[in-house]
Amino acid sequence: MALLTLHNFNSYTMLFNHEELAKPIAMVNDIILKIMKSRNSVFIYKSFFLFDNATFVHSVNVSLLTLLMAREMGYKEKSLKEIAWGAFLHDLGKLMVPECILNKPGKLTKNEYELIKKHPEYGMKLIEPLGLSVNICMAIAQHHERWEGTGYPLGLKGKEIHPLAQIVAVADTFDALISDRPYRKGMPVEKAIEIVRAGKGTDFSPKVVDQLLKLLAM
Repeated sequence: MALLTLHNFNSYTMLFNHEELAKPIAMVNDIILKIMKSRNSVFIYKSFFLFDNATFVHSVNVSLLTLLMAREMGYKEKSLKEIAWGAFLHDLGKLMVPECILNKPGKLTKNEYELIKKHPEYGMKLIEPLGLSVNICMAIAQHHERWEGTGYPLGLKGKEIHPLAQIVAVADTFDALISDRPYRKGMPVEKAIEIVRAGKGTDFSPKVVDQLLKLLAM
């Protein structure tokens, strides 16, 4: 597995300068190296990197964007390392969802959507042997919770949602909107920003949305 360079982040090199990206990319590379070397992570290495390229690229992007926001929000080095891990592994549970459902071009059936909604739970089971911190686990378990309680799996509200998961939720949504998928093209950054802005205080933490907007200078 080749390590990441600025060339891997075409969307983000247009949004941020190279100096801003250098340290977050180095932290994501460190995670990849540790996963590759860890015996307990061999399943992740063989599966996550090879299973679905779109999921892997999305996870890297979310980790990068989460780090950029968290750094500006005042998180220190130790916390940033946990944040990088949590963001990178947030969608790990999708390994347990059939690729034909993840990349389905049409509308999902009710049963298919219910299966996709289980991926945070699946992710928690997959990381169990790794002995990761509670903060990392909460990013995986809660990144689809929503500010007004409409998310899943627990329907948590507001500050009931772990602070790291609040950041990952915004980064996850923004990157998903601007990224190409096998079944659709990514939307323009400006439109994605408006969708995230519209979710401020309903879907997402107002503080985190404000940080994304500040980061993008919009």
